[in-house]
Amino acid sequence: TTPREESIYMNIIANIEKISGTRSFAYKKHKLAFDFVCEKKKLLIEYDERQHFSEQRKIALLSYPSDLYLNFDKKKWIKACDDINAKMKKKNSPFRDETRAFYDSVRDIEACRHGYKLIRIMHGQFDFSREDAKKYLLELIGD
Repeated sequence: TTPREESIYMNIIANIEKISGTRSFAYKKHKLAFDFVCEKKKLLIEYDERQHFSEQRKIALLSYPSDLYLNFDKKKWIKACDDINAKMKKKNSPFRDETRAFYDSVRDIEACRHGYKLIRIMHGQFDFSREDAKKYLLELIGD
């Protein structure tokens, strides 16, 4: 679930708030899901489509503590945020980009804290219809 006020998250929230003007996106105690969970191997997989690469996500990534271990290339994700600069503003959900960036951050941080390996796969990073897709996925997962 999304955490209560904690310094690691307050920094992320404050930095996103600077560009959005609100912190209403940071719901507390909201249950988060993952795209794939293998509890036995403590493995989580998230497939990040283009909407995950926004200015808000970039700000969140830049707000991470330098010693936070990630199983993906943070610089590559930040560059994709710059390149794609997704915007998903909708009338009924005006802070969707902020919420998504915050939830992705919670997934990254809590996975690390609880000893899970979180693998993020960037949409378009690999053509999973290729014959060697299984080999590629197994390399990502490692063991």
